[in-house]
Amino acid sequence: MRGFIFALLFSVPFLVNGQTAKLAQRYFYDGEYEKAAELYKKLSQQNARNDYYFDRYTDCLLQLEDYVTAEKAISKQIKLFPENVRLYVSYGKLKEAQYEDEAAQEYYSKAINRLTGNRNQIIRLANVFSTNSKYDLAIA
Repeated sequence: MRGFIFALLFSVPFLVNGQTAKLAQRYFYDGEYEKAAELYKKLSQQNARNDYYFDRYTDCLLQLEDYVTAEKAISKQIKLFPENVRLYVSYGKLKEAQYEDEAAQEYYSKAINRLTGNRNQIIRLANVFSTNSKYDLAIA
């Protein structure tokens, strides 16, 4: 009986996060970016290493054209996880949204130059570039 109660208490946070993620996704697809941003921010803070939640959070901010908040969030993540080259792509997307194409290219180049030779890291970065229709950068 104690094992069942322990298992139930241990699984409750995962169930709540799952419901929050589903609601955030619904808001995102319905174009309710403010509501989705709040939930994705909460999820990304609770799951700091989950790139998906953070990417969705910044995508919401870009849709809302809240570039100041997006820049602060991305800069903070880069300070926390400088080895995560995907964050430089996020910064590049921010710069593109602000029509700063040269700055965007600099951040995309930083992402590529910071690769360590880790095969998984290279594949993940190439996938991020592909997802963002940056096929030439994915090949590089």
